[in-house]
Amino acid sequence: MNEAGGIVDAEEEEGRLRGRQLVPAARASVLKDAALGVCVALGRVFPIPGLSVLVYHSIDESGSYMSTRPDMFRLQMEWLRDHQVRAISMRQFFEQGEPRVAPERTVVLTFDDGLVNFAEAAWPVLREMSFSATAYVPTAHIGADAAWYTDYGLPRVPCMRWDALRSVHREGADIQSHARSHRDLTSLPPGELREELRQSRAVLEDGLAGSVEHLAYPFGAVSPAVAQVAREAGYRSAVVLGKGRWHPDTDPHWIPRVSLDRIAIRSGRTARLSIEACLRGTFGWYAETKATVRRLYASPPHLHRP
Repeated sequence: MNEAGGIVDAEEEEGRLRGRQLVPAARASVLKDAALGVCVALGRVFPIPGLSVLVYHSIDESGSYMSTRPDMFRLQMEWLRDHQVRAISMRQFFEQGEPRVAPERTVVLTFDDGLVNFAEAAWPVLREMSFSATAYVPTAHIGADAAWYTDYGLPRVPCMRWDALRSVHREGADIQSHARSHRDLTSLPPGELREELRQSRAVLEDGLAGSVEHLAYPFGAVSPAVAQVAREAGYRSAVVLGKGRWHPDTDPHWIPRVSLDRIAIRSGRTARLSIEACLRGTFGWYAETKATVRRLYASPPHLHRP
């Protein structure tokens, strides 16, 4: 899903291109890695100011456009470790003091939706690497499913139960708010909006016996009014979905994140190139170029899946 709540379907779009025989599978993989390689090389030569905040959703084998395969995720985390890059949580980022962050050696890792595979597939790898991450949890779905996934053609995925949340929290994971019911906050009346943010924070603080000060807007949807209510509800930061990097002058309630959902990762080379491009702040160039190609060569509207 993009920052407006729309779907970014990397798997389907690549399939459409191949189906029209414009980009056969093998050639698509080569072109993808070549484009990522150019982005990485440019980032090495022309460093981009700022720090990257990355977002994952589901770590699973489903192949959906919201998922990253566990083996590819491990390769990405190993690349960070082997290159002495530290992966930290949003809480650590704010607690350690932003001026001391070395962008070329640090990324902030976040995971949306509080899915059970964060505890089962992602966290064991992060713990092994001595990394941390922030898991943003919609509190009304704790112990249930990410029910909204089916509205977007995605497989229904279970969310973490309280025992899993408390376990990863004790081991160093950062558990923060994804609002209460995972609705688009920009569509809610003021009273419901305030309750969505306040209730979520209160439930997590009570259940984890710790402070909750950071928020991810559901679907990345935000407006000036929503950001203001987040401030009033006591959140120190809030993240969106969209291109860009954190800078010292970034609005802490409008922090951009780089989404790994914008690419189908099927090989170790793609995994390593994509994570380095994210670190260097040039992954957005790849995503923008691909979007341009998609517009030029997309299949006719009557062939699109509804």
